[in-house]
Amino acid sequence: MDGKNILILGGTGDAISIAEKLSLIEHYKIITSLAGVTQKPRLPIGKAHIGGFGGREGLINFLEANKINLIVDATHPFSTQIKENAIFASNELSVPIIHFVRNQWEMEIGDKWHMVDNLPQASNKLRELSSTRKLKVFLTVGRKGLADFADILNCKFVIRSIEKPPVLERFSRAVWIEGRGPFSSHNELKLLKQEQIDIIVTKNSGGLSGRAKLLAARTLGLPVIVVRQPPRPLGDKCDSIEGVVELSLKKVGEA
Repeated sequence: MDGKNILILGGTGDAISIAEKLSLIEHYKIITSLAGVTQKPRLPIGKAHIGGFGGREGLINFLEANKINLIVDATHPFSTQIKENAIFASNELSVPIIHFVRNQWEMEIGDKWHMVDNLPQASNKLRELSSTRKLKVFLTVGRKGLADFADILNCKFVIRSIEKPPVLERFSRAVWIEGRGPFSSHNELKLLKQEQIDIIVTKNSGGLSGRAKLLAARTLGLPVIVVRQPPRPLGDKCDSIEGVVELSLKKVGEA
């Protein structure tokens, strides 16, 4: 039997978990793609493709060269470009695709959220809120989103990431903390207290791991600027790892 070649578009903890589960299916051969933005990424079970594909055509060539039978999109909810490229390549080659989607965070009693549609709006909201007093900000918008906040002068930022982002040099007042999630609510509460955080800026990434900081913010009564998720992709979607496995079996079988 030749087996089935599965490409997981990764870069998330979810992708690693999905690779682990799918690798248990006897004739599945797993390749997980990683963006290559960190020097020491968590490597999944199976093969890893580190780095980009070279746009839509590059992804199509990769799918053909590796005889991919199924694409599993387990990228970050805000990674819209790779999602669009994957859908395009899926349609071009008639390779089925499954999108793993995280349940979005919902505001609950005690939350003080300012909802915005994108990072520029989040930046503008922070400028507005810091116009009358200086704020210490826990900025958790991902490496690519930091630049939108670099020129806000009335704030001091706390930025946590796996590796120190080069854009940090553009901030006049910023503290970098090395860290790799997931983080517990207890640890997030401790961090917010130690750093005397006034406000959090984050993206609604969904799932369990990132929610801890929101629970900690609620406990302390802190406001949070939350960027809404982009529209979810069309097509087959699952909000659980077990669902991805089940749908994979339906799409391509076991051998």
